[in-house]
Amino acid sequence: KKTKEYQEGVFDLTYELLLNYLSQLSRSISFPEVSFPVSVWLKKFNKKCENSKSKYTTQIKQVLEKIEVTSRDLTERRGHVSFTPRDLEKVREWEESLPVFHYFQVLRKLEQSSSEHRCSSTC
Repeated sequence: KKTKEYQEGVFDLTYELLLNYLSQLSRSISFPEVSFPVSVWLKKFNKKCENSKSKYTTQIKQVLEKIEVTSRDLTERRGHVSFTPRDLEKVREWEESLPVFHYFQVLRKLEQSSSEHRCSSTC
């Protein structure tokens, strides 16, 4: 039988890895396409957790919101490019010119400080 602590630990680790993954991809020209399957899965997961009123739904909603904002920003910026995906040098230059999307880094830092606080109060 899975304990609540075990489930929370698995969720926290998965959440941290997800934020790390999204943080790395947030400066990629392909972020909207790459993040789409993640969004679909997170929406399904959130639907399953809605009845429990857990912390999971709040955290997942935040991530979904940030995925949508970042995807929208990148899609808008991509609308103004004059090169094709085959021109890797121009794609690289374009990605380097992007502002850093701090959303995922901020969420990651908040999660780290929250988990450190939980550990210090239980350890």
